Amino acid sequence: DPLLAHTAICPKIPDNGQSWPWCELANVDPEKLLEFTYRIGDEWLAPKLMRFDTPSVCPSCIEDAQSGSSSFLGSGAPIWWYIDGIRSCPIHGRALIQLPRPERGRCKHDHAGRVRDNISLIMKALKSGERCAPTEVELYVIRRLSCGRSKHRRWVDRLDIGTVIRASEQLGLVALGNNGRDQSKIDEQTLAAASSAGFSAISRGPKNLARELATLRPKRPRGGFYSEFFPFSRWLERMQSRPGCAPLCDVAREFVVHNYLCDVGEVVIGKRVSTRHVHSISSAAEKAKVPFPRMRKALGAAREGQALSHLPRPDQNLWVKTADWDEWLERFGSAITLKPAARRLGVCSSTFSRLVSDGLFKPLASVPEMAPRYLPFDIDKLVAAVCIDAVVVQDMSKGRPPSGQRLQRRVQSAFFLQKLKFALCQAVFFGTKDMQCVVILHQGMVNDIDFVGDFFKHVMAFLNCDI
Repeated sequence: DPLLAHTAICPKIPDNGQSWPWCELANVDPEKLLEFTYRIGDEWLAPKLMRFDTPSVCPSCIEDAQSGSSSFLGSGAPIWWYIDGIRSCPIHGRALIQLPRPERGRCKHDHAGRVRDNISLIMKALKSGERCAPTEVELYVIRRLSCGRSKHRRWVDRLDIGTVIRASEQLGLVALGNNGRDQSKIDEQTLAAASSAGFSAISRGPKNLARELATLRPKRPRGGFYSEFFPFSRWLERMQSRPGCAPLCDVAREFVVHNYLCDVGEVVIGKRVSTRHVHSISSAAEKAKVPFPRMRKALGAAREGQALSHLPRPDQNLWVKTADWDEWLERFGSAITLKPAARRLGVCSSTFSRLVSDGLFKPLASVPEMAPRYLPFDIDKLVAAVCIDAVVVQDMSKGRPPSGQRLQRRVQSAFFLQKLKFALCQAVFFGTKDMQCVVILHQGMVNDIDFVGDFFKHVMAFLNCDI
């Protein structure tokens, strides 16, 4: 049989794991036969892809055979008539008709006999004249079966034929919005349109496929990848161990872990996740080491555009990308409120508030209904900058200098006694670790710097500390 000369029908591997002599002669790995049963040239096809019980035929091809211009009435039928997913003839551009199951006593591989048994059905379809142009995926599969894979192999050539056909159908159903319907109730025209839509995404490479998957995500999330991309996601779960589907699974897995909640160690399409790429409210709160309600309030304000405009907005689930948010989350976890910030600087809360209003300190985030928070790093940076540029005008005398509010009151008294011509709110006094009193003057406050130096020499003696 010319068909069987093209196609190697392989029985199941025996339980004892032994190989057959013909496998060694043909240099065929017996392990592959666990997954693929039919071999056509260099292509291995799964048995579920072959329709020997109900093959399809082209009425025009049969008519040509009757006139003697082809041999399709014999055993030399084109192999794509037996492949599930091929619905049109590339020669005549018309729909294939599916033959019923063979009658009792008729072998399913007896192609010529089955054509003779159903010739009336075929001729009736011929008179109807139904046209059906072949889709891109059908032309690709037929060309690959007839001529082999392209010399300049594309990414889609790395997938086996069964993966190309089924992935195009399942992804196309998602694109057409038929992902919630029973596939047994979907007509052939819809499946053909789905195959065409899915193949256009798969055939142009992994980057284009990832963009198409992002486009197909619903604007209103319905859950995870499995529910939003059903039945494509269910098909991937079944095919995750097939070598011929590995490149497609890799692309889909990358898309899932970069767009959905996946914990480290979780298995996604056959492999464990090594790095988290998306934060929920809980994982973001854990990353920042802050309470859940505080994180929910911050992400909610960012979602509404009320805060954190420099960061990408969270989605409707308040999920955020780790690459964009991790740095801010670490800073948010270390930020402190007004009173701890004032204590760190060595001033009272009202003085620190004046510093904020004057622009010396900026809160990390101004979230509605949440107290402003400040970075300890910013406070320490200001203190370090002041200490580097400071000039010692008199050494510290014996005794412990006053601190806190008592120091501030005495400084205010000194200012009042000397009747300086600038306001107290324009100067800041705080104690550092080496028990010094540091004075910060805003630029443009005074014109005579010598007067200021002489004044603080007198204030230093009054405060009994180094300035």
